[in-house]
Amino acid sequence: MIMNKLFIFILTFTFINHSYSQEITRDVFSSGGSYSVNEQISISSTIGEPIISTLYHGNLILTQGFQQPTLSNVIPGCMDEENTVTLNMYDSWGDGWNGNTYSVSLDGTEVATGTLEGGSEGSHLLCLITGCYDVTVGGGSYESEVSFDFGSLEGAGTGTYTNVAIGDVSCAVLGCMDADATNYHADATEDDGSCEYSCDYYGQTTVAVGGGSFASEISWIITDCDGNELASGAGAGEVCAELGDNYEINMFDSWGDGWNGNTMTIGDNSYTLENGTEGIVTVGTCFVEILGCTDPMAPNYNPDATQDDGSCSISIETCNAPDGLNTSAVVHTRATFGFNS
Repeated sequence: MIMNKLFIFILTFTFINHSYSQEITRDVFSSGGSYSVNEQISISSTIGEPIISTLYHGNLILTQGFQQPTLSNVIPGCMDEENTVTLNMYDSWGDGWNGNTYSVSLDGTEVATGTLEGGSEGSHLLCLITGCYDVTVGGGSYESEVSFDFGSLEGAGTGTYTNVAIGDVSCAVLGCMDADATNYHADATEDDGSCEYSCDYYGQTTVAVGGGSFASEISWIITDCDGNELASGAGAGEVCAELGDNYEINMFDSWGDGWNGNTMTIGDNSYTLENGTEGIVTVGTCFVEILGCTDPMAPNYNPDATQDDGSCSISIETCNAPDGLNTSAVVHTRATFGFNS
């Protein structure tokens, strides 16, 4: 028992002696209180006190006491095989990202995520190995206010960006590589199957609808002269169709007040429903066959008939035989005929 007490006394004395013999240098960074945070480090201080910080590096957390002589001695740096990458976040309104977040992933595995809690800008320092990264930003409100910098991306808006090179690496540039496509990407090195083409590419006609108010109320159907549907749609938008020269445009409005400034544009021509719930416009000539009597001398003549159906009725008047028929002055081949009635 006595030996145990002696051991504890010696140990305590040694610790106290060592502690008081240690030279402690305190660096006071500010005479006011403050708190700051980013992806790797959070720092808090109070008036007249040294910096107290909690440092993050991957899954490692280091809480620094005031005994540290300088803050720079304990800020974690990236490992030799890692790249120090700054992800800058901006908000045009100045109230943070409103629930929008960023997610950085490599080969499908998320390696970093975060957000701008408040203010108009902020930065996160990331330690990333060399590779081709995907970054997605969004998921919150007011996405139009949000932008960010990451790698070669500068001032990028919300969305998903793939194959962003970090470190000394060449990443494929994904995009449409067909020069005939409307979304041709001249810098693409790998086709991602996203090519889009105009109606002209397919030998079709563009039918564009919009430009007014309450587009959700409108719909339309285009048919050939026999009533077969060629194209249809609802609301504003564009479709491709094979129309030919002769067709009918059927326009509808669910509210019954016309298309409210919306128009349908086909080539150089525009059409609309001025008012009401529906209307029809014939483009070209739609021939409708009408059967009937086409003889104007017949009593049942049909001036609208385009095809005679053999129904014409001919009126024949009969006469009585003449009475007292006689001849006179017969000379060779000539004669004079006479009758009473």
